[in-house]
Amino acid sequence: MKTILTLIALAFAIPASAQIDPNLFNNYNIPNVFWADNSYYYVMPQRQAIYGAVELVSSRYDSRYLSFVASPTAHREIPDPSTYPNGIGNLGDQQGIYVYDLVTNKATLVRPLPSDRYHVTNLEFLEGSPYLLGSYVENEKEQTFIFHPETTRYLPISLPENQDGRNQPLYVKATDSFVFVNLQNTSPEYAEINVLSVKTGGWNTLRLPKIDARRIITQNGRLIVFEFNRTSESFVAVAEINSNNGTIININEPFSLEAEKKMYVSYFGPTIAIQDGARMAPQEGGQEANSVRRPLAILTMNGIYGGTTPDEKIAWYTERSGLYLSDIVKFTDSQAEEFFKNVIKRDAMSRAKQVGTALMIYSSDYDGLLPPMDNWQGTTNPYIKNERMFNGFTYLMNGQNLEDIKDPDTPIGTLDTPYGSAIVRADGTVIWKDRPKAASTATLTELRN
Repeated sequence: MKTILTLIALAFAIPASAQIDPNLFNNYNIPNVFWADNSYYYVMPQRQAIYGAVELVSSRYDSRYLSFVASPTAHREIPDPSTYPNGIGNLGDQQGIYVYDLVTNKATLVRPLPSDRYHVTNLEFLEGSPYLLGSYVENEKEQTFIFHPETTRYLPISLPENQDGRNQPLYVKATDSFVFVNLQNTSPEYAEINVLSVKTGGWNTLRLPKIDARRIITQNGRLIVFEFNRTSESFVAVAEINSNNGTIININEPFSLEAEKKMYVSYFGPTIAIQDGARMAPQEGGQEANSVRRPLAILTMNGIYGGTTPDEKIAWYTERSGLYLSDIVKFTDSQAEEFFKNVIKRDAMSRAKQVGTALMIYSSDYDGLLPPMDNWQGTTNPYIKNERMFNGFTYLMNGQNLEDIKDPDTPIGTLDTPYGSAIVRADGTVIWKDRPKAASTATLTELRN
């Protein structure tokens, strides 16, 4: 941990204008680094936020809170006896709904829901909304609520009889209201919406003429009607709905809807990694767009689910033992190169030291003689038992006797990297020698393109 933090500190202290070897990620393992949006990112060591079984993790739009269902006394081997198709099942008798403040790192129990009586069916922060929306089943009846983390206001919601509870509401910031679009009671001639005022807790039902209910969304806190524009091959906003009175205002200059920002979390069985989503997009013929390997950062090898906050500054994932968080640090080009240099230097020095130690032990077993050049790896390997240690190492001797080497600083082998060399000397010590600058003209931007 201390070494990693030291490397981060070094990275942020250097000037700009760094360069990097284009084949760096083909030849070296750079841990905890991934590439996305034309930048390199470093994933800091994990910290455990909650112990126990965790489900239904959701992040608020402003990245301040996470919500989830958890049971601090349960784990993943508890069987699920639930018969509810949309329920998360049994997390134990201490199951509850929580919010976690990512600024203060404190968890708050919103509502205890022991699984012998309750089954949670939905829990999420809606787009652009400060409120948590949740649903659970009690005595075969579904209950819905909203919760505001800052004020801790808990508001039970009784849906109108004509409202299908399976449809997710839309949040309208201007009126501080939730709009439930009724897809069951609608037609091509009109759309019906139920509007819940958070301030009063009252409902208002509106019918919107000549509006397709399936084309109503919220964006930037506004209730928008969109259409597909075949000319631009994109979805554009054409009207805005006033959720107080149902007035429809045409948008004179239609604008394209913003694409949802990609989350760079990938799943490979229980392995959860974070990386650039574009790396997975193949070229024509099934080939990747670039032969240079794009790095990914592995969050866990034993995960269940994961994601990032909307601002992509924190990665989260769940395991059997709970919920874990990792801060994400964005590198500039120069910071990235300095970090890579320190990681590669540390790895090279460690491996060179192990090879040098093996050479010294061999020499002591053979009356001071060093291995012959033609089979030095084969004769030295029993002292290491890890062939990876030899990668990139150049042996400079050929059976000499160490006693005949008068200068203890004489190099007997080197391990070369793009940033310098780890040199093993005749006395068994290892030193580092930086490579002169201006050896490469390929920048990080060129590497990406």
